[in-house]
Amino acid sequence: TMSVEMWEAINDSWLWLGSRAARSLFDREREAFYQRLSSQCMMFHGICYSTMLHDDPFTFMKLGRALERAGQTARILDLHHHALRDRDGEEESPTDAAQWIEILRSCSAYEPFFKRASNVLNGSAVAQFMLFDRTFPRSVLHNLDRTRGLLQRLREGDAPGARSPSWEALERLRGSILQMDIEEVQRIGLHDTLSWIVDDVTRLCDAIHQEYLDPSLDSQRGRVQHMLRSQGQSQLRG
Repeated sequence: TMSVEMWEAINDSWLWLGSRAARSLFDREREAFYQRLSSQCMMFHGICYSTMLHDDPFTFMKLGRALERAGQTARILDLHHHALRDRDGEEESPTDAAQWIEILRSCSAYEPFFKRASNVLNGSAVAQFMLFDRTFPRSVLHNLDRTRGLLQRLREGDAPGARSPSWEALERLRGSILQMDIEEVQRIGLHDTLSWIVDDVTRLCDAIHQEYLDPSLDSQRGRVQHMLRSQGQSQLRG
């Protein structure tokens, strides 16, 4: 499945991580170390898009990345949920602003956040952007949208009306988030909302694993029977 270019990118990163130069950079300038590591990861993903066959393995890779981003964004926000609470008109302090900027930077969201002309740097705006902005590639809702499209692609060969626990779990989670806004999140509590998102993403991952990577004998038998029926109908039409 992996292309030669993907292997070379991973191998170069592995060799660099174990080198004296990487250890020295980690000890001397931690931020530069992580910036280089981040750049290597971005390059790897770009190589994947450019050199892999865009078939099921590639779809599963994108699916895993979308779900990991949704969960990790919620986890990062949850670590700082006290700082992100609504101040009810209180004057923002420089410490508050620095905290929110660091949250944005940790998710590569600093520039995208300020490209929204209506965004003002405060806790509510940061939480809303990271949860609900459908065009930001690391927001929770954007990645659930991507997950939905990828699962649809994987289900193209399923029998009409076939039950899919992973699809049902996704629709419950995504549907609930679509009905929320930042005011509703604050009413429920940011920590409780983020904990629920993290737990539901984990359950969704488990459902996908069970359905596609470790399916029961009955589900495998049903898929094979549907495939054979489809093949027979195609031969009859031919």
